[in-house]
Amino acid sequence: INMPDMDGIQATNEITKSVPTTAVIMMSVQTETDYMRKAMQAGARYFLLKPVDPDELYGTIRTVYKNHEPIRRQQRALMEMPLEIATRKPSAAGLGGEVRAGNILVVYSPSGGSGCTTIATNLASGLMRRGIKVLLIDADLQFGDVGVFLKLQAQSTLVDLVDKVEDLDVEFFDSVVSTHDSGLKVLLGPQ
Repeated sequence: INMPDMDGIQATNEITKSVPTTAVIMMSVQTETDYMRKAMQAGARYFLLKPVDPDELYGTIRTVYKNHEPIRRQQRALMEMPLEIATRKPSAAGLGGEVRAGNILVVYSPSGGSGCTTIATNLASGLMRRGIKVLLIDADLQFGDVGVFLKLQAQSTLVDLVDKVEDLDVEFFDSVVSTHDSGLKVLLGPQ
């Protein structure tokens, strides 16, 4: 898109920031991989090269709409949530202050040896270096190896946390979480 004030990448970025439930499909004559990558980073859900076949466009719209439905449902649920729930103060945790929204990033592969541990630990470390509070959780109860990867030995693990979930308090949670030399907080899986 060639507009007077911004290009398609900037427009996509602004649209997806303003309306996160929007699924943008970008169409362009640009064939460079870098341009397509920038479009996806800006929030485009799909990229089509012009000229676009009408059947391909129709199929793409249907697919993107279907794949984006869980995000729209989640946003609707958040919007319908009563204000007193959305801003409630934590009771069991005893943290004080209001509950803040966080982000959950999942790195998953159905097969071992695909690099999930490497990606997850590097992602967590990178976010932490940017000043973002991060808790890396190794939820692989059978083959979790974040502890090995980060050379951490824990006295307590995720399993210990699950056993005491009803009586969870800040002190106990902190005792289960390990801290890497870099400052990264880690909740290890069973070893």
